[in-house]
Parts: sequence; structure tokens; C-alpha cells
Amino acid sequence: MLRVSIVFAIATSLWWSHPRRAEADDAAPSPASRPSKADVDAAMVRFNNGKQMIARGDYAHAITEIELAYALDPRSEHLFNLAVAYQNNAQRDKAIEYYRRYLGAAPDGKLAPDAERYLYKLEAETANERSDQARADATTALAEAMAARADATGARTEANAIRARADQAEKALETERLHRTALEAEHSRAAEPAVDDGVADDAASGRGWAMPTALTAPAGTWTLSWSELYMVSASYAVTDRFTLGVGAVLRSTSAGAGLDAKLQLARSGRLRIAAQGAITAFRNPDLQMPGTVTLGSLGGAVTLCIDVACGSQLSTYLGLGLAHHDTTSAIVLDAESLTLKITNRIKLVFEFDRGISGGFGNGSLGWYGVRFMGRALALDLGLATPVDTDIRRWLGSTLPFVAVTYRSYHQ
Repeated sequence: MLRVSIVFAIATSLWWSHPRRAEADDAAPSPASRPSKADVDAAMVRFNNGKQMIARGDYAHAITEIELAYALDPRSEHLFNLAVAYQNNAQRDKAIEYYRRYLGAAPDGKLAPDAERYLYKLEAETANERSDQARADATTALAEAMAARADATGARTEANAIRARADQAEKALETERLHRTALEAEHSRAAEPAVDDGVADDAASGRGWAMPTALTAPAGTWTLSWSELYMVSASYAVTDRFTLGVGAVLRSTSAGAGLDAKLQLARSGRLRIAAQGAITAFRNPDLQMPGTVTLGSLGGAVTLCIDVACGSQLSTYLGLGLAHHDTTSAIVLDAESLTLKITNRIKLVFEFDRGISGGFGNGSLGWYGVRFMGRALALDLGLATPVDTDIRRWLGSTLPFVAVTYRSYHQ
């Protein structure tokens, strides 16, 4: 109880030091329903009365005063303080109710970690008591059954009834055990990190060489890439699973720009699945077919984390789209990439890309090289080798490839 009382005191000082300003991460009344200054002042008087009563150990009257304060000024902090008062007053069920109400009103509030901890403790205590009671009932019922069996004159009907009670108590015990296991599993899932360590440690983890993986950057981070002096791109992670990006080609013979988006659809064990969509317009580098090429594609990437941290991955990408120049042609994009973490700062990266199009020809390209990585910066140094005649006509023979990636990572 000492720890709960201390948190109560901290909560009161946090709020009443700024009675007119709601905390940024705690729920506050909307402007339309915001209480008047008179109500706020009256609520403060009621709340101070409640504090004094708690100091005297008069929790029942303190609860009344804080409920009146909440009615005048419905701030989420009052819900937390009511939960604390009920907990000190040995009213566990009411305390659980108000901790839940506080977390529902301010899930990201400053007191949310304490509320979650106390709620979990109270729920665990309730589950333990129910388990102990069920175990005691089972023991009593079993003892009665044994006594009834030992009594030669006991009626079989009574013995059967006692055995039925024992079975019912055992079922209750099993039910409580399953509930407790589910509760522990839920808290374990809540503690699972939303971003893999391998993603956090590699600023360029969202791609192999050119094609995307199913990995996404941590929420709130910007990623900037500069490839081969004339290709630039920027993306922003809206959430841990959704990113939006723009890109541009600054080369005079094939200048262009595009938009793309990636959504991680599934994350299970070491498997990640994402959808990727993009639209691009660029100048056709084939001088025999001048004009602008517009390309739209929608595809999916599947990444298998080779290690638990996902520092090494095997990815595949398949995309379908349409390309328009003088005519419109269907295209198929296919890529496989392998990223192997050698040290904490070095990876080997391999990739093979294929493109099939009726109107623009087919092409395959192999990539291989090394990546020097960090949470904020990554440097890719490698070679790109055309496999087909069509793509050799554009790129020539094997070419060096350099890419620099910056990410505004924050822990």
C-alpha cells in the first residue's frame, strides 16, 4: 500500500500544479464540454478534501470527495486516484474497474504504466484467490468422498453427489488455470517489440539492392537514399508497419519521379509479409522510342528472418503492373534477395531481378556486394551485372553500384 499511496501523491502533484492544462498524453475534456473555472476550482476543493481524508486513512469518505471532483471536472487522473483509493480501502473489484476506466480514457497517459502494473497485480491476486478457493473446495470434496467410501453404511447416492462436487471443483480450478495462462500470454504479447533488432540496426533494411523487402522502418522515422549520383528517394514511416515514399531520377536521359507505399500485412514468428504499390513516370532512355513512360505496379514481398533478430534475411518480391508509352503493356516484376550479417556493421547482399513485358522487352539483372550499416547510416558498395541482351543495351556490361542511406532513427 505504501507504493500505491506514493504514486497517488505524485499523480496529485502532477495535475494540480497545472489545474487548467490537460497533459498532452492524458485524456482531457473536449472544448465543447470543458468545465468552467468555477467547476475546476470546486473540483480542486473536493480533491484536496479527499487527499486529507486519505492521509487520515478515511478512504471511504475520500472516495466520495474524489467522485464529486470527477463529476465537476472529468479528468482521467481522477479515475486513477479513485482506483488507488479503492485499492487502499480493500475494494479490489472497484479498484480494477477504475484502473480499467483510466487506461481506456488515457492509454498513453503518464500514469498508464503504473495503472497497468497495479491492474495486473490485482487481477493476479483475484485469480490466485479463486484458484486457492477452488483448490480448497476440491480438497474438501475429495476428503468427503474418501470418508463416504470408508463408511460401509454410506449411501451410494451421497458418494456420487460428493464426487460430482469434486469434479466441478476440479473444472473450476482448470478454468482458473487457463484464464491465468491466457492473461500471462496477453502480457507477453504486449511486451513483444514492434520493430526487429535487425531492422533497427540497419538503416537500409527496407530493401535488398533495388527491390523491397517485407521489413518496415520504425514509426516516425525519415529515410533518405542517394544511389548512383542521380537517383534519390525519401520515405516516412507513418507507423511501424506503414511507410510512404517519393523518388526521382535526376539523369537527363531518363529523368523521372514516382510515389510508393508499403504496408506490412503480417508478422508471425520469423515471417514477414508486406504489400507494395508504386507509380512512376520517366523519360524513355531508348532514343529510338522517345517520350515518357508511365509505370504503375502492385506487388507483395515475403521476408524470412534467418536469425531471431532478423539481421539476416531471405526475401522474395512479385509485382504486377502496367506500362504505357505509345501503347499499354502488362509487366511482371520478380526479385529474390539474400542478406547475410557478417559482423555488427557489415552485411553481404545478393539480389536477382527479372522483368517481363510484351511491349518493352524482358530483362534480368544480378546484384552483389557489401553493406556497411548502422542505425542512422548505411553504405552499399557492389556490382550490377545485366543478364539479358535487352538490358545490356541500356546499361552495358557490369557496372559498379553505390548507395547511401540516411535514417532519422530514434530509440
